Amino acid sequence: MLLRIYLSENKDDYRRTMNIRPFDYNSADDYLALETIDRAVFPQDFETAAEQRHEIENRADYRRQHFLLEVDGRPVGHGRYLEQYWSSEKDDWYLWVAVHPAYQGQGLGKQLYNEVMDALDTYNPASLLTYVREDYPRSVRFLEDHGFTCKLRELSSELDVTQFDESGFRNVEQTVAAAGVKLYSLTELAEIDADWEQKTWALRWLIRQDVPGVGEKKQIPFEQWRKQELEAPNIERDGYIVAVDAAGKYIGLSYVYTSEGIPDKLWTGLTGVDRDWRRKGIATALKLRIIAFAKAYGATAIETDNEEHNPMYALNVKLGFRSLPAWLTYQKIVRQT
Repeated sequence: MLLRIYLSENKDDYRRTMNIRPFDYNSADDYLALETIDRAVFPQDFETAAEQRHEIENRADYRRQHFLLEVDGRPVGHGRYLEQYWSSEKDDWYLWVAVHPAYQGQGLGKQLYNEVMDALDTYNPASLLTYVREDYPRSVRFLEDHGFTCKLRELSSELDVTQFDESGFRNVEQTVAAAGVKLYSLTELAEIDADWEQKTWALRWLIRQDVPGVGEKKQIPFEQWRKQELEAPNIERDGYIVAVDAAGKYIGLSYVYTSEGIPDKLWTGLTGVDRDWRRKGIATALKLRIIAFAKAYGATAIETDNEEHNPMYALNVKLGFRSLPAWLTYQKIVRQT
């Protein structure tokens, strides 16, 4: 797609060429372009080229396509669609469009969105899902103007690890231990349990089913999960903690992931406990072990998010997490199934 665009009211001086092309999955420059754009759009939370490459290559079995938007040959935006491999409905798709802040407000995002939608039309999608932070009003307005509706609000929060006061939580781990529950990192589990990978995968699915979301979930196949999560470059096995009861059953977990681009910060991937073991202090004990890992790792902050009515948010507040702008899940129904 090639066309001439105007980036100023003075059309004689600011005429430029815009091009939208398919992403080259073998090009290091294209992956670097993704990182550069995301650094500008989300400086507080972005993935490096290497992290994005790992994520894309380990989802190659799913139908997807990325696009780069260029102005005078310079990548300034990217868009993509991906089938929702986490959804039980085959016609549900994930959609994403991002434009460098210096080029926003000039219609480029709309051009990129239309190109992605035209390509996705081949699959006759039933619904589209995307995410936006509530403090990005231009993006919120764009989605709502294009028929998307907010379906979920996730409260983000951040803990200053350097200021964490553990004095009010001294007896938590002892209480959990008295119930016969022990906490292990994946590194430790690998030394004592030959089936630790399968058990962790099964536990993660058990917990994921109780995490609020849009649509019906499905379990990711074991090998796919192993590649995407356990072998990801931003997963630290010492920062992936599992609770195990006296009979050896895996009953809870909490883990964080790192970022090459923001090395002093960690992000929570998932925290949860088997329903039969809730309200016994296990989630708190898991969180405390994660905070201890963060200190040893050298991180100064941990960020997490919870659906606004999820009791886990109250636990995070109790631990000292402070509120950040929320993430909003938007959905567009394209056709009824």
